[in-house]
Amino acid sequence: MIAGTLIVYKQLTYLRNQDLGFDMEETLVIKGPSVLQVDSLFVNYLSGFKSNLMRNSAIEAFTTSSNVPGDEIFWTNGAKRAEAPNSDYRTVYNVGIDYDYIPTYEIELVAGRNFDLSFKTDTAAAILNIAGTEFLGFETPESAIGQKILHGGMDKTVIRVLDNYNQMSLKNTVSPILYRLIPNGNTYFSLKLKSNNSSTTLTEVEAEWNSIFPGNPLDYFYLDTFFNRQYGKEDQFGKVFSIFSGLAIFVSCLGLFGLSAFSALQRTKEIGIRKVLGATVPNILLLLSREYVNLIVLAVAVGIPLTYVAMDSWLNNFPYRTNIGWALFAASACIILVVALLTVGYQTLRTARANPSSTLRDE
Repeated sequence: MIAGTLIVYKQLTYLRNQDLGFDMEETLVIKGPSVLQVDSLFVNYLSGFKSNLMRNSAIEAFTTSSNVPGDEIFWTNGAKRAEAPNSDYRTVYNVGIDYDYIPTYEIELVAGRNFDLSFKTDTAAAILNIAGTEFLGFETPESAIGQKILHGGMDKTVIRVLDNYNQMSLKNTVSPILYRLIPNGNTYFSLKLKSNNSSTTLTEVEAEWNSIFPGNPLDYFYLDTFFNRQYGKEDQFGKVFSIFSGLAIFVSCLGLFGLSAFSALQRTKEIGIRKVLGATVPNILLLLSREYVNLIVLAVAVGIPLTYVAMDSWLNNFPYRTNIGWALFAASACIILVVALLTVGYQTLRTARANPSSTLRDE
């Protein structure tokens, strides 16, 4: 149980510390307004909101998108290479982004260029991640640049390929994603903050929001908290596993304590004779502890393979997983040995230090 608990927490730590392929630190995400007095003026409202915020020295970047990392994508379309037969249509995930999304999230470029205001044709352009190029049959990311694809029945030209990043948690593999230009999206606004005083910045953002989008409550979250919520079940599993491990250790200690007390009582006179014949307290402690050490070694020898098989099976549910090192089992065995010896130590030491004259008085 101890080894299992350590493996669970090692996997959770591994998931949280892996490079996801994008930067989510100090990122405030605001859900777009749901109520506008005049929908046709949204572009003007959004432009004013962005301009005013970017004058704030605590805000580094502002971008709009249909999804943010950690938000499940439900928008899909069929896509294929232009020259491929219709039977090659495959479903890809779509994310609408503006010109600043990729640099704001620091997603690594593999080939090509970003959406650019100076290219009026970018409304008919597409950006793919590496998984998307592989999914559509391009041999390399570079070979996809400039190629025509059919996406949702419309011609698109691939202008850039991004490195794979984890849109969802590391419990999922990287999906093929196509990014299309939506300069004025109203689903999510992402703000990259550079101030440690986020509460002050949030107050300023809220004041600007209420000024530009009155009647809309500010619905926001910090991206790192939002993204890591995906590990909630694993966190709960780790806590429950720890509780049961603690209970198992406690019950085992009670059993060991009772067994050691009974064994010491049964061997009281034997120990008295050994002490009369010259046995020292360390000799007696070694004699009484040896049988428990043997039992513990046997239990560990049986438990390690069973734990390895069980936890390896659990880890195989994750596309990205930590390794089960033997050092972890060695640490678990040492903890078990120390706890067991401390448990039986009191009764063993008490028996070993008893005066032999009192234990042999009735002989």
